[in-house]
Amino acid sequence: MSKTVAYYYKETDNSVYYSASGGNSASMALDIAAIKNANPSFDSTLNARIVGLGSPISYVTAEGFTIPVSSSEELWVYRGYQPLGTGDANAYFYNPYLHRPYKLYSLVATQSGVPSAPFLPSGSALYGEDVHAIKSGLLSPVIQNGMFDAGVLATLGNPTTQSYTTASVSGSFEIFNENRNVSPYVWTRYVGGSFTPPAFGALFAITASTGTLAGSSWSLTQAQQGTLNSSPYSLDSVDLPNGIYSYTSSLFDSTGVNNASAYGATQFGLSCNYSNWLGYYAQNASTSLTDLKVFYTASNLTSSFFTLPAGYDTKFTALANTVSSSGVQAIPNLESSSVSLDSQGINKPGPPVPNRFAYQIQDVYASFSSSLSQSIDGIYVFNQIPETSIELTASIRVGGWTGSSPGSRYGITGSENEYGTGIYGPGETGGGNTWQTASIRVYKGNFPNYVPAVDITGSLIDDVNSFLVTESSFLVNQGSDTQFT
Repeated sequence: MSKTVAYYYKETDNSVYYSASGGNSASMALDIAAIKNANPSFDSTLNARIVGLGSPISYVTAEGFTIPVSSSEELWVYRGYQPLGTGDANAYFYNPYLHRPYKLYSLVATQSGVPSAPFLPSGSALYGEDVHAIKSGLLSPVIQNGMFDAGVLATLGNPTTQSYTTASVSGSFEIFNENRNVSPYVWTRYVGGSFTPPAFGALFAITASTGTLAGSSWSLTQAQQGTLNSSPYSLDSVDLPNGIYSYTSSLFDSTGVNNASAYGATQFGLSCNYSNWLGYYAQNASTSLTDLKVFYTASNLTSSFFTLPAGYDTKFTALANTVSSSGVQAIPNLESSSVSLDSQGINKPGPPVPNRFAYQIQDVYASFSSSLSQSIDGIYVFNQIPETSIELTASIRVGGWTGSSPGSRYGITGSENEYGTGIYGPGETGGGNTWQTASIRVYKGNFPNYVPAVDITGSLIDDVNSFLVTESSFLVNQGSDTQFT
């Protein structure tokens, strides 16, 4: 999840390159597809997410180009500097090689996502307790009543202080991280009325719709006698694998002794037996012919690995669902090498875990302004007359011409006047110094009706005021580019 991929736009040939932590094309390709943090690293003054996940749309740029975005994709724009929070805007970079203002639109495929929650929906608080609150400086798992990350998916009952239904309810949920050892639970609490002999709350039935246990069903209920149930009943015998599940309930039992009312509620939900961070035990058998290489996400949220020689073992802490190993040859009838949970200390403390996605830029669109001069690129629009003077700064980088001109010249060697002795060859090289001039010219008009524009001859049209701020002439030596401001 720590894989970093950087993308670069090359202005000289209008192409996009990437770099990654891998050392060759194959390993870099794996880095691109690897699961990554959901929060990409970017300069928010130059980049902005303009279409998020779940929003299929045909996005039309200011230049009239249409970019289709599916519900599993995002669209980002790389444009000129804008204040934080600004999306797509009339702000461009300038490509000095193509001589056009441009923006870049990146279509990002998320591929498969891994939410930080082991199941969704994550559910509500457990009988009003804020089980999802992150404690200050959290270094230990969020656990209550022996359960990690417990969440209530449904509540039935007739308590006197809250309003619930006693009718049957149904719904669905999806499990994303079976390594957290996810189990369903119910918690029945009668707080008033007559419930001796026991009242039975509500029964919940669960059916697996997808996954390795598709078609399997389970049921669970928790009765209450004369003593308040101080903890939920968890179906620990069932560890639900990744997949989609449906659930339905019976009616809530609100009848106590002699048909008197019993007041309370039954909560149904999911919880984990394991925390986000687990202790593992790795051992490489003494008979192994190769080293055991173990890959995992460490507690600093970075991808890590270690190599274990034959005959050695070790314990380590890793993020659940991130441990894998390689490099061990199976030897018949001999002790095998393995990586397993540490039975002496399974649950470990660790930092909060972010959502993760396999972000990958799959298409980049370069959107160029329609014209060098017949656009409003570079215009600053003020909603009111500025109270202070406007300051402008511009710079130009110039260099003496070197190299050859395109094409060939006839007669660069031999007799210049005779076809038979003259030959075709490369053009002449640059020689001597080059004089350049640069100036800042300001145009003032009433936006949007009067803005600078030119006709096909290059002559200024429209009713604008123009005045020269400054003009400079300078000498540039061949081979020594110079910046002037």
